[in-house]
Amino acid sequence: MHLSAKLVTLLAVPTAFAGLFNLIPPVQDYLCLPKNSPNITARNQQLAIQQQNFIDGPGFFTIANQPGYFPMPNGPQFTPTWYQLMLSEIGEIAYRSNASAFQAEQLIPYDLVAAGIPINSLTDLTNMYYNFTSAIRFPYSIINWEADSSFGQDRLSWGGYSLKAETANVLNVPDTITVQLTGLTFAQLLSQNRIYKVDYSNIGSYSKSNVGQANPLGQSIPGTYLNLYIDASGNPYPLAIKVVDTGLVYTPLDAPEDWMFAKLAFSTSEGFFLPMEHFLINHMSLIAARVELMRHVSVQHPVYALLSHHFTDSYGNIIFGVQALLQNGTAFDTIYGCGGLGASRYIGDRTLTYNFTAQKINNWFAAAGTTNVPNYKYMTDLLAIRAAVGSFVQNYLSIYYRSDADVQNDPEIQAWAANTASPSGGNMVGFPSSFSTLFSLSDTIADLIVFLTAQHNVMNGEASWDGQVFPAKPHAMYGPLPTAKGIPSSRAYLAPVSQLIAAELALHSAFLIPTPQSAKLGFSYGSTLGPYSTIPITIFQIELDIISDIINLREAKNARKFLNLDPAQIPFQVWI
Repeated sequence: MHLSAKLVTLLAVPTAFAGLFNLIPPVQDYLCLPKNSPNITARNQQLAIQQQNFIDGPGFFTIANQPGYFPMPNGPQFTPTWYQLMLSEIGEIAYRSNASAFQAEQLIPYDLVAAGIPINSLTDLTNMYYNFTSAIRFPYSIINWEADSSFGQDRLSWGGYSLKAETANVLNVPDTITVQLTGLTFAQLLSQNRIYKVDYSNIGSYSKSNVGQANPLGQSIPGTYLNLYIDASGNPYPLAIKVVDTGLVYTPLDAPEDWMFAKLAFSTSEGFFLPMEHFLINHMSLIAARVELMRHVSVQHPVYALLSHHFTDSYGNIIFGVQALLQNGTAFDTIYGCGGLGASRYIGDRTLTYNFTAQKINNWFAAAGTTNVPNYKYMTDLLAIRAAVGSFVQNYLSIYYRSDADVQNDPEIQAWAANTASPSGGNMVGFPSSFSTLFSLSDTIADLIVFLTAQHNVMNGEASWDGQVFPAKPHAMYGPLPTAKGIPSSRAYLAPVSQLIAAELALHSAFLIPTPQSAKLGFSYGSTLGPYSTIPITIFQIELDIISDIINLREAKNARKFLNLDPAQIPFQVWI
């Protein structure tokens, strides 16, 4: 269907079915609120059983060969019922992952990699991917990756999560440099809202050597701080990068080798931060909400039907993540300069600062001061999806909740909120302890869905192929960092990469798991949400199709395509 036709259809659907929601008897469906339950006694008895089968609490991760003092978000305690569910989810994830890994094994010439593809320069690393293009998709982020324009674009797309408005000349960039690069002083850039930052200053503390982990390759992840400016045409460019570990500040006016090193150092910081941050905000921090949902909300409840669908495999995914990211001896541990111990420490530290309300999509961008950044694809696409999800959830729940009083008087939903927020339950900081309106309930559920789907996909779905591959996105620097400019660095600090190419390809190509139509966001519900959900689902699907068309029209002319928030590529769950 053409985009214009989809718009016409979208406008027509609400009119054609105006008032229909109010005609639907809320008791006729299997899904219903507690007050409309045909057998509330049996419903409550089943919830009592669920509260025995699923228990929330702290310390549900065991991290092998590592100290056990890392704080972790609350989550499921061991029970036979939880264990069986977790095993079944692991089996489903393993099936998808193994199929993808098998495909990669067949398509990527690992024998050539193992034999040692000659890698004597950064260009050799880039050219390596061209050998695979007939077999596996070329990573868009590699195209023209050395250019400052590409580096700037990445901060508004694959790395868009971390962008924030700058408030001062933190790096003390001289105006002689700022004017030469931008035509404006730093103060003028600030006053015109054209200077932004990405602050990874503390990342160096998680390097292997800094956390006491064995480090035979001399790997490190430097802390970095970036200033990004927006030119008169709305295009982003890097102004300066500080490598915090050495105190050196680099700009595009430095020698090309020095400036390349600074960009690689920054990308190394980001390459550690994004996977770790995603594991906390899109997996570990949300799991308590699922446990409390299963404890306090009946399977007959429309909210349970919706959220349990999107929480699919989330228990198993966390176990996989803990094993893959937080343990010693894994591919991640070998490739990344943090190792499993540094990753564990990051998760522990970030647990102490996590706040659900602050993470909510609209709140996040408002607090970051980035709502007016032009060409900010990460924000534009994510906000569009968040709006569509929010409308869908509101429409769907309106079938069952006829007033705010219905929400206030729903004991299951109120128990879910109270226990998820309670320190003795889910201990999910910032989660509402009650819901007073249909909007507040819909708003919370919509963000949970976006965290589990769209935001997860852009931070660790197929984005892992585009946003984590060598050489543009290295996972470690090697050897002592330069303490002065003028020391050849780019090639030297990536020298051991050739030893790790096979492991890197195996790790990140595994994220190229195709999403079938039946597993896509908005198209996966089937009969899950009951017979009266057809109208809100149809509207939702049309809205997602329109967003997809707009994104693809925008990216059609671009070689470095950013499609990770295209709804046509977004699974309905944490796919991997």
